This record gives sequence, C-alpha cells and structure tokens, in this order.
Amino acid sequence: MGKRFTAKQLQVAEAAMKHKAKAIKGAKIHMRVFPNLPVGVKGNETRMGKGKGGFEFWACWVPTGRVLFELESPKGALIDKEIARGILKLAQPKLPTTTEIITKDSGPRLGNLELKPGDPPIKMPSPEFTCTRNTEGLMNQPRV
Repeated sequence: MGKRFTAKQLQVAEAAMKHKAKAIKGAKIHMRVFPNLPVGVKGNETRMGKGKGGFEFWACWVPTGRVLFELESPKGALIDKEIARGILKLAQPKLPTTTEIITKDSGPRLGNLELKPGDPPIKMPSPEFTCTRNTEGLMNQPRV
C-alpha cells in the first residue's frame, strides 16, 4: 500500500528530531523522502472550466517499508541506542501512519514481512493459466 505525507508533517517530525539531536554534537538527521507532488484543491460545487483550482500544499507518496529518516552519528563516535531510539520516537506521533525503528542489525524486510536468515525463500504463486490471443478473442490455455 502506501500513504501520502504532506510536507508540513515531514517538517514538523524533522524539526522535533533535530531539536532533540542538538545535544549530540555533530549528529545529523537525513530525510529520505521528499515532497514532490503539488496538491491542488478545487471546491466541490464549482462550475466546470476555469482550470484545476488553486495550489494548496506539497506532498509525497511513501510506499510501505520505505525508510523515512536516518540518524547519522558524528565521525568516529557512536550514539547510544536508547538516545537514538528516543530521538526517532519523537517523530512517530507526528506522522500519519504507524512506523517502526530499525537499525543496521535489523534483518532484511520485504514490505511488512520480516525475512529471517534460516527461512526458505518465498515462492510467489504462479498462475495456472496464461492468456493467449487467437482469432476468436481471448482463450485460456493451461500453462506448460
């Protein structure tokens, strides 16, 4: 799926994290998504014509599983995990979706699905029939 984030929501979340991260000298917050969709809203009961309506705000479409923010430690230093978790937790209530904090030690993911190293690979179901075009139209034939 995915969710639409407005620029204001991302700015507020980033500002809250930056305010808390000031205590760690040299720490940086990187935003990995960018609002690049202009959203225009035209009233519902307006007559036809006269354009698309006024520009309202910027937004971005974020698919499930995308990393939103990264916290970078200063050169040669490590940030305590609890402090980093506290900084990133400040952004969670300001965003319109549920989020999860991941680290470099977190396992690989495929959307919401967490892949474990010992699990067998995921096999996607293949269709039993393919569609082929003939002179009478579309005809289902068994896959060979």
